[in-house]
Amino acid sequence: MTPNGRSEKAPFTALPCSLFSVEKSNMKPPPVAILSHKSFRLLVNITSQLNGQNNGNLACAQKILGFYGWKSKSTIDAALSELIEAGFIERTREGGRNKCSLYAVSWIPLGEKGKDYKIPGGVIVLPSNIFRANPSNRTHAPTANLTHSAFRLLVNLTSQLKGGNNGCLVAAHKLMNPHGWKGKTTLRSAVDELILEEFIQRTKRGGNGDQATYAVTWRAISEGRLSFEPDVIISSVPSNSWKQNHATALEPPTN
Repeated sequence: MTPNGRSEKAPFTALPCSLFSVEKSNMKPPPVAILSHKSFRLLVNITSQLNGQNNGNLACAQKILGFYGWKSKSTIDAALSELIEAGFIERTREGGRNKCSLYAVSWIPLGEKGKDYKIPGGVIVLPSNIFRANPSNRTHAPTANLTHSAFRLLVNLTSQLKGGNNGCLVAAHKLMNPHGWKGKTTLRSAVDELILEEFIQRTKRGGNGDQATYAVTWRAISEGRLSFEPDVIISSVPSNSWKQNHATALEPPTN
């Protein structure tokens, strides 16, 4: 706790359930299921810039997105075009000499802080519930080295967390298909990458009709919720193994 009474816990990026979560009652796919992996990742990266007052001032310049692992301007442009066409974002300012284009996500009102854009037509105005995001002192995001598919899977797995079920997260293709996953091979590769990069760990191996289960490494495994003997050592604190794996900060890509 800080002297002014605020929590010292790291801030989170709020991803609206109405856009990112499957409707459990009828297993209806979320709106983002139509997006490619690269566009899904870009949408999360754009959303992470929100601070409650700056919607409309969101930037997607390669210099900025390089900190998140983006290397190709053509890939960024393709992802932006897909997000605009699908209606998830709108361009609020055209880029030009010595200035970059600016964007707004379409599910919260435009912000007034640092206003340097024109209000486009058709922006969806809804009450904002986006958490305020503080700037990081990292030279690049810990997830910058992940492929687009692994990044998307990490977000999908994190969306399953309910406060007491870490260790029971599932990445079965049947469950992931409504989230936009089509190929089992791509899904398996993304799981292996997240394990290798130590963002997740497998708590139970699948087989004989059982699904493999996983835990994210920045939260403690919820031992009380496990209905099986885990394949890992249970600790009352997060392993945070991803921090050890990414202890050396890398410079953002330059090309």
